[in-house]
Amino acid sequence: MRAAIVAETLRRPQAEVRHLQELALKQMACKYRNAIGTRKLAQRWAFSRADVEDLLATALEEHEARTDKTGSDRCYDTATGKYLTLREWIGQFLSTGKRHGG
Repeated sequence: MRAAIVAETLRRPQAEVRHLQELALKQMACKYRNAIGTRKLAQRWAFSRADVEDLLATALEEHEARTDKTGSDRCYDTATGKYLTLREWIGQFLSTGKRHGG
């Protein structure tokens, strides 16, 4: 996230800034599984719902290509009170966003 903010401040090319923003969103969603943070960043940087869906679908494909998919990537989710795989977390995140308009 900091890299994207610094790139904006230094007036780097928009494509470079957008790439860094995408990496920050992926990190917030896939590494930290922080739904509130992901929504706030997407809103701050004007990512559409479709942009976020595409970004998370790509991130999930990348994740599943490099992991064993045995469920070892389960993390506790405070919103559901369950241990979720990344695929389950993304599904939950996207369905919750639909119910809350975004």
